[in-house]
Amino acid sequence: MFREDANMVTASPMRRLEAAWGWSHCAMLAETWDSAVEGYTAAIGLLPLAAWHGPDQSTREHHLKNWTGLASNAATAAIAGGHRTLAVELLEAGRSVLWTQAMHRRQDLAVL
Repeated sequence: MFREDANMVTASPMRRLEAAWGWSHCAMLAETWDSAVEGYTAAIGLLPLAAWHGPDQSTREHHLKNWTGLASNAATAAIAGGHRTLAVELLEAGRSVLWTQAMHRRQDLAVL
């Protein structure tokens, strides 16, 4: 059920993120590492949508505080599943959500 909800494109990003977290969490408890990694990868991919550019910085930070530990849990599952490189990629993707958004907001400096 969590997997289907996480992939439901008509659901809100926050609902999809909650479902992906549930999927990941259940898979971790069952020690089905590949499924856990798949769920965590989906969840981390949804973080930028949950903290989209529209709200101000403090609102985006507030939305992301709800997901503290997501990237480290994803890395744990990836390492347990034997995917060390992916573990680093998931940590970086989770850590850099706000930074990436800030970089995309930059204007083209060529006109200077």
